[in-house]
Amino acid sequence: MSHFEWMGLLAGCLTTGAFAPQAIQILRTRRVQDISLAMYVLFSTGVALWIAYGLAIRSLSLVLFNGITLLLSGSVLVLKIKYGRRAPEQSQTRPSHG
Repeated sequence: MSHFEWMGLLAGCLTTGAFAPQAIQILRTRRVQDISLAMYVLFSTGVALWIAYGLAIRSLSLVLFNGITLLLSGSVLVLKIKYGRRAPEQSQTRPSHG
């Protein structure tokens, strides 16, 4: 395996893994107010197209890492839709003393 292939594999691991902390945080807190629905719809659609492209050119790394990325970004998208429908929580302001 070439150095460039290893670099591509490392890049795939890092960019794919970048979505895991966001998904985990949402699962823990159920807070999605600051997550952009439009961004995740556009991103997930783009990743799906990368998978199609990877299949067309028979690139295992493109299909593999974009498949995992779609799973993670799609999870964030589903959580955004699921938890975004809840009534907004009351703002967490400090009570006035005086």
